[in-house]
Amino acid sequence: MRLFFSTATKIIACAWLFSIAPLWSQSTVKIEGWVWDAESGRPLSGANIQISGTTLGAAADGLGYFSFSDLLVGEYALVATFIGYGPQRIGHVQVQLDQPVRVDFNLKPQILQMPLIAVTANRATIERPPDQVLTGEKIRTSNAQSLGELLQNVSGLTVERTGVAGADAVLSIRGSKSNQVLVLLDGMRLSDPLTGDADLSAVPLSSIERIEVYKGGQSDQYGNGAMAGVIHIVTRKATENRLEGKLQAGVSANERASLSLLRCYGDWNLLFSGEVGKNDGDYRYTYAHAGIEQTAMRVNADSRDRSIYGKIGWDPDFAAIQLSWQEMHSERGLPGQVFALTPYARAHLDRRLVRLQMRKMVAQGHVTASIAWNRQNSAYDNRYDRFAVAQEYRSVPPYWNENSLDQRSAELTGYHRSHRIGVRAGAVADLQEYRDVDHLAYGQAPVGKANLRAGGVWIGGEYLLLDHRFGIDRCEVSAALRQDWVQTDRLAIERQDRQSSPNLRLVVQKNLLLDWQVVVQNGRSFRLPGFTDLFFEQFRVKGNPELLPEKMNNRQIDLTAAWHRFFPGRIRIALFNNHIEDLIIWRMGNFAVFSPVNTDARLQGQEIDLTLADRGDRQSLSISYLHLNSENRSERRTVFGKQLPYRAEHSAKLSVRMHLGSLECLYDWRWVGDRFVTEANTIRMDAYHLHDLTLAMPLNSLHPRLQTNLRLTVTNLLDTPIQMFENAPLPGRQWRLGVDFVKQ
Repeated sequence: MRLFFSTATKIIACAWLFSIAPLWSQSTVKIEGWVWDAESGRPLSGANIQISGTTLGAAADGLGYFSFSDLLVGEYALVATFIGYGPQRIGHVQVQLDQPVRVDFNLKPQILQMPLIAVTANRATIERPPDQVLTGEKIRTSNAQSLGELLQNVSGLTVERTGVAGADAVLSIRGSKSNQVLVLLDGMRLSDPLTGDADLSAVPLSSIERIEVYKGGQSDQYGNGAMAGVIHIVTRKATENRLEGKLQAGVSANERASLSLLRCYGDWNLLFSGEVGKNDGDYRYTYAHAGIEQTAMRVNADSRDRSIYGKIGWDPDFAAIQLSWQEMHSERGLPGQVFALTPYARAHLDRRLVRLQMRKMVAQGHVTASIAWNRQNSAYDNRYDRFAVAQEYRSVPPYWNENSLDQRSAELTGYHRSHRIGVRAGAVADLQEYRDVDHLAYGQAPVGKANLRAGGVWIGGEYLLLDHRFGIDRCEVSAALRQDWVQTDRLAIERQDRQSSPNLRLVVQKNLLLDWQVVVQNGRSFRLPGFTDLFFEQFRVKGNPELLPEKMNNRQIDLTAAWHRFFPGRIRIALFNNHIEDLIIWRMGNFAVFSPVNTDARLQGQEIDLTLADRGDRQSLSISYLHLNSENRSERRTVFGKQLPYRAEHSAKLSVRMHLGSLECLYDWRWVGDRFVTEANTIRMDAYHLHDLTLAMPLNSLHPRLQTNLRLTVTNLLDTPIQMFENAPLPGRQWRLGVDFVKQ
């Protein structure tokens, strides 16, 4: 009862703060507007907007919208530029204390004459645009505590976790396995060499500038592991002098703090960011045993982490050099399953990343070279005295494994662009040295010493077929081919893998009442078996060195319609059909030994995504629906035609953002349908739905250069019992309060 009144008092206090906050609040957005094509009236996505006399800049989003936040009261001049268009300058922009100022640009197409270059607005694109982008502004104002929280509301993505914020979280795209999604940090892989998974809880948010989401096979550009898609995390770069910080606190002693310092010195820029967090994690849950509902405490679900990130760059007009580094440490409990509890199991991770990138601008393109080093140490232990602990904690035998990975990589890429043709090419080399040891098996190792040497080359081209001809505004075709060679060895075992990844893509655009775009894509991608799949050996677990690589034939059609008048919005319908050859799954074999085997599968379905937003993005609505048919194509008659485990046939998401005066409300709803637990579809897990709510309020500060915001987040608002994995219950309703500040 005292706990109830304590929690109620905290919630009432938070509500009181929000109720009086409008008395001293102000808008954080000071200048906003749109960039349009003066002739066609279309938004110019990617246009650059600069505040004259400062280092402040912004880029227009997909609807042509841009904004500047946290500006001081005064007069400013803005300049908008876009390749193939003449610049436009608007001066005497008066920034007020309470309301944002709207500034619209209408740029006129213009041929830019430069030595050996003639660039127009209608040009061949080089980089494949991401399907969705989470901007730095949304990341820093979200009150999220992990990368998984940010991505869980993106259409087509499923974030799977086993505990509270900070617990192990992995990602699936359109029904894929988590190790079929490649996660990159500034181009460097974050995948675990054992399993191929990337833990989303191990990436600090304070260092992220944006997150690019690519759906569908991407091996033609990224190689191994990019079967279902790519999550590319781009870290921040200082563009102005500012100091940022955030403090968060909530239930279960959930505490997090971060601090970022950004400095510019002429062509030099510096970023330093630090983050520390903890979560006690223990929470109550309910479960059914022998038909009787029981309540228990889930213990050993805590987490601790700390990280520092730094980047120094030199950016003259003709080149760019960046040196970045990261050090992080995390520790978390592994509570186990309801009927196989592990209250003494722990996981530790230490990681050091260093990356140097150099870019040189050349006529009609650029050349980029990078080298990177990654050192990762991890440990998993479940040590206890068999005679001193309760019987219920002995179902999982003791273990104590330590792993280390040294990874070195180098990459060289370049592109050339002309009016109708774009060409890109590159080469990459990667070396991984893996070691592990089992401390409870007298120095023996589950894998031992294993090495991986990989190399890849790729080339791609884009050609603008039609440009305002035959009733089509734009028609572009692109093709790419990548060849990868991989050698994996362990003791006397050595295997060679060679994979080709072709991709063909057609883009057609037409303006007919709405802006229509059709994208047809056909490609092939792959994933090589990990060290666990090939070599892992422990009690009742044995790898298979004869496994074949996973290969996926990806066919996809995207239809997008966008409108920019009245209430701007976009609807996107994606039809996908992915046939997977030699899918790797683990099965119970002879003598109750788990081993991986190859099988076939098919993932097909439809994804619908609708987004609406007003001109200032103060009110927005996003709805998405995913229909997935995940069919097992195994030769075993007992599982052929069955649904793959843990793939829901139906899922939906809803996000609503509203501004009520200076109060911002963000409501998120996620629904996941029934899923099967076993290959034979004999055990089914019920559907679940989640409701999350975030309230944000800017607060006025006594210092004119200091902007402060107050944020309250309540997750699982209806206190719904949830399990993403069988016998791994998630916490009920939880809340946290956050305060962030920016000092210029």
